[in-house]
Amino acid sequence: MRVALGKTPGEGYEPEVRAQICAVPGSTTEVGAWNTPGKLFVIPNKSKHLSFAYAASWLNWTTNDSYVVAGSTKITVPTGLSHTYQAASLATVTSKLKSGPSAGDSVALRLTERSACKAGYGSVLYSGSMPAKATVHASAGSWDLETDWSAAQKDGQTAFIGFLPHTVKLAAGKSYYQSFFSSAWGPEGRPEVRGAGGRRDHAPVGTVRVEHVEQGHGQERGAGGVRGSAVAPHGDQRAVG
Repeated sequence: MRVALGKTPGEGYEPEVRAQICAVPGSTTEVGAWNTPGKLFVIPNKSKHLSFAYAASWLNWTTNDSYVVAGSTKITVPTGLSHTYQAASLATVTSKLKSGPSAGDSVALRLTERSACKAGYGSVLYSGSMPAKATVHASAGSWDLETDWSAAQKDGQTAFIGFLPHTVKLAAGKSYYQSFFSSAWGPEGRPEVRGAGGRRDHAPVGTVRVEHVEQGHGQERGAGGVRGSAVAPHGDQRAVG
């Protein structure tokens, strides 16, 4: 199996290629493998009850710049796969990771292809402290761009706090901007309640209010005790021709 870029990204990029065979329809049976380019082999199969997916990535942890491509077949496992992606066929997504309402001190940014059969669990584009910026050049299509954030505890352990998922549809040759954690902490979407001694309670502990700007409505997602409801923007996706 050969998946390559038309132009080598240069030194400092870690390459990886992944493959997945899935049973269809509606089965959860999957077999996957990964390796460096040129060292992954897939045995073909003409069965119409199987589908195939592949992905390849070139990650640079110093510059936070990445290349990620993916593809799949609806039925059968192909006899051979050799695909070269030219620069003009890729879209560029720049993600800005702010601290905002994250309540954490570190974040992981992951890009995963949206497909019934997909190779692995996506590519981690960035993992570290906030604020930060990461850029990925990806093949056209629908992808899940997700952040998982966490914080160090007093006992030295790391606690998972929550996640923010975005679905992005990419077109070849286009550039996109995605902002995460741009809102501020705020009161819950209900009238304030006065407690004992005149204390005002605006929101339960661990509640944040965010708005998904590109969709034009609030998004509520329960994760790690964090809930979002529409108030201040946290996501801002723009496409640039």
